[in-house]
Amino acid sequence: MSDPQSDWHDLNRTYLGAILPASVPQAPGFFVAGTTAFSEGVGGSTAWDAFQADDAVWISVLTVSGVGLPHAPHLALCRALIRDAASERSDPGEVLARVNRALVRAALAGPPQQVECSLIRLAEGKATWSSAGSVGALASRRGGATELFAAQGPSMGVLEGFTHPGRALELQPGEHVLLLSEPAPGLLNGAADLVTQYGDQPVDKTLEILKLTLARALGEGRHDFSVVLVRAS
Repeated sequence: MSDPQSDWHDLNRTYLGAILPASVPQAPGFFVAGTTAFSEGVGGSTAWDAFQADDAVWISVLTVSGVGLPHAPHLALCRALIRDAASERSDPGEVLARVNRALVRAALAGPPQQVECSLIRLAEGKATWSSAGSVGALASRRGGATELFAAQGPSMGVLEGFTHPGRALELQPGEHVLLLSEPAPGLLNGAADLVTQYGDQPVDKTLEILKLTLARALGEGRHDFSVVLVRAS
């Protein structure tokens, strides 16, 4: 008899292998890097994405929670809904509201799978951000100051009618935005310290340092995590 946990692990890994971006579209005025770090467990609960819609580049970090079903297929659905909505909307908050409505109306019987998301739109040298649920997001400012971003609305997939206001991010050259699937303040502050320390290196190098350090901090038995770093040029 097959092991359901092993089957879910294989299914989740197959989905993630198909949906994780192989490259990042160029976003004038910004450098972007992202990754999803796998664990030894069932995994499949988080992913990042990067895509282009019209003249904008969109970056997201998604996390799914819930019981009864593997998570990665729901990540794939959310990714598709975000891409579709972004083709018709320029405000990240409007995109999330539309995705939430679709998730609620498409929900299966049983406990809902909730979705947390950080979503950034990069266009014409400007960054706009919104979020749903408890997410990890911050700006690392010049001089080492850190600005934590509060959630802009509740998790998606439970109830319709919520708003997720978009927020313009004022970034000076060399400043960073960090998106992390782990919302714990201690991890966020530690990650911000690393960005301050290594932020003058290429973003992919800084991201690799973040990935390794976060994996050590989360320890054995950790789950998958995603991290995205955006630097204003």
